[in-house]
Amino acid sequence: MGGIKLIQKNEEDISVKIDNEELKLRAIKLKEDYENLITFYDQIFEKELVAKGGSVKALLDEQLSFMPFFKFIGLFSKGFRHTFDGFLFENGDKEIISTVNVGYAGNFWEVAMVATHPEYRKKGLAKKLVQTSLEHAKNHGAKMCVLEVLEENIPAYQLYKKLGFVHFDSNLKMKLEKGEIKDKEIVKIPSKYTLKSRKNTKQENIAMYNLEKKVTPDDVQTFLPVNKIKYIKPFLIKLVRPIARLFIKKRSKRWLIYHDDEELVAILYILLGNSKDDCHTIDFIIDPDHCQNINQFIINFSKNYLIEHAEFELNTLITIKKSEKHLREALLNSGFSVFESYQIMGIKFE
Repeated sequence: MGGIKLIQKNEEDISVKIDNEELKLRAIKLKEDYENLITFYDQIFEKELVAKGGSVKALLDEQLSFMPFFKFIGLFSKGFRHTFDGFLFENGDKEIISTVNVGYAGNFWEVAMVATHPEYRKKGLAKKLVQTSLEHAKNHGAKMCVLEVLEENIPAYQLYKKLGFVHFDSNLKMKLEKGEIKDKEIVKIPSKYTLKSRKNTKQENIAMYNLEKKVTPDDVQTFLPVNKIKYIKPFLIKLVRPIARLFIKKRSKRWLIYHDDEELVAILYILLGNSKDDCHTIDFIIDPDHCQNINQFIINFSKNYLIEHAEFELNTLITIKKSEKHLREALLNSGFSVFESYQIMGIKFE
């Protein structure tokens, strides 16, 4: 097993031995492990956290705030009981050595936060944790798992390929540094285009689903099809949506852009950060046939909205596909910079 010896005393008591040191493998307990996880992740992901401008504490606090909601909805749909699952190795002093998160995300499961203390790397711990997370997902009905890996992290990329993951997409994460939005931009929507606030009608939702299908490359959809439930909600999701709003502490807004008042050509979504350790997030989907006509308008409109409505001055993040060259150029010209380039990989289970 790549230098580690497995010690299994019973189904729940599993350890490995490395260089005569025994490390215990167990499930993450978010509430109990909260402080130790913050200490561990702050050390391991220091570079990424500095680049992003957020904090691990804000991320874990958000997960904790959502746990009662997912516990409730899990009474009706078993998958949601496993939204924040994960595993870790700890040493005899109860110090966290290595972690992995694995969670239900609708039509797939997501593997994330694969991390190992520098002194314990290249000993097979990450491999064992990812294998454990994949088995866990399969045992709970997963058909597919997806993960992200930084483009520069070649050892991790190669490990995932050996475990059966397929590289099917590539994204860029870009940011606008806090303080860079100083003055409101002059915003004028191009001729023949109309901006409307989303009203959440069935017609709008179908149009949004069809637009995302259109802009998603065929090779990506072959592996990870656009999830219809994202836009056309089943009865259960509609039923619990008012309850979900009680747990969501962030303000958000969504707009739709039409061409000739009929054809939906873009979706804009803005999520405002709710603390000084958070970030604002912009997300948009733009029909490639209209991208060059409206991308600058959307960027300027978004910046103005942040000036008018953001409570905190924070970094603003956006994720785009690496193939969206015109959009990347427009964002660079508007003050954004690329801070992460990463691959999206997935594995399907028979």
